[in-house]
Amino acid sequence: MFSTVKKLLYSAGGLTLYHTVRNRRHVTVVMFHRVLVENDPRWKDVNNEWTISDSLFDECLQFFSKHYNVVPVDAVAGATERSKLPPRPLVITFDDGWSETETVALPILRRYAFPAVVFVVADAVNRRHLWTETLFHAWNSGRLNSENIARLGEFVGLASDPSSCASVGEFWRMVDGLRLLA
Repeated sequence: MFSTVKKLLYSAGGLTLYHTVRNRRHVTVVMFHRVLVENDPRWKDVNNEWTISDSLFDECLQFFSKHYNVVPVDAVAGATERSKLPPRPLVITFDDGWSETETVALPILRRYAFPAVVFVVADAVNRRHLWTETLFHAWNSGRLNSENIARLGEFVGLASDPSSCASVGEFWRMVDGLRLLA
């Protein structure tokens, strides 16, 4: 029922009006991690919770162009008064500094003339993978055996049963526990 009402409001323009009024004076920040071309062979090794396709990224930018005024981060940081920003300002950010931010996302951003800021992980510069990605590749390829998974789980206070790390989401929850120790 709720989704039917939502669809009707959206098609009638009600949600757009609500969104426009509600976000008129708020800065919205969106964060992306990784954007890959749809047929990229690296999809088999990525964290699907943090990676989107180039076509979905393009759809996001289309949405932003209709509903927001995309501004550079320094416009927000330098604005001493809210009135100096346009209505519905939005800042686009990227975490981790994947090379695909330049090769895949940047051309799409340029098509829309949208600025973005990239937060690079300093430890990753000139490295093939971060330790978290190396661990993920080992798990995803089956090279991380159940005994090692159990030991890692125990180390971060999770269940020691290797089957508790059966899904990608469960694996990344374990890695998040390890990050807290780093």
